[in-house]
Amino acid sequence: MLETRTAPRADYLARAEWNVRDTDATVIFTLAAKLRGGSKPTAEFAAKHAKPFIHLSQEADGAAVAATPTSLGRRFLQPRWMRGELD
Repeated sequence: MLETRTAPRADYLARAEWNVRDTDATVIFTLAAKLRGGSKPTAEFAAKHAKPFIHLSQEADGAAVAATPTSLGRRFLQPRWMRGELD
């Protein structure tokens, strides 16, 4: 059986870091081209854990943002634990 741990509910940043840590890669979708708010620490967590990430913004990438979920497929947008692949 897959054992999972839940991040503290009140700590948004802990949940965000655990999500980045436990995935193969992270896609950050934003409206603005500059990372800010919760998106900025998400990118920092990816760097900290040596995880690949891509930032796509409507402002800078337009049509690519609309096409990305379809082109990546659902499997790549789920955390590894949801796919039963957590070590």
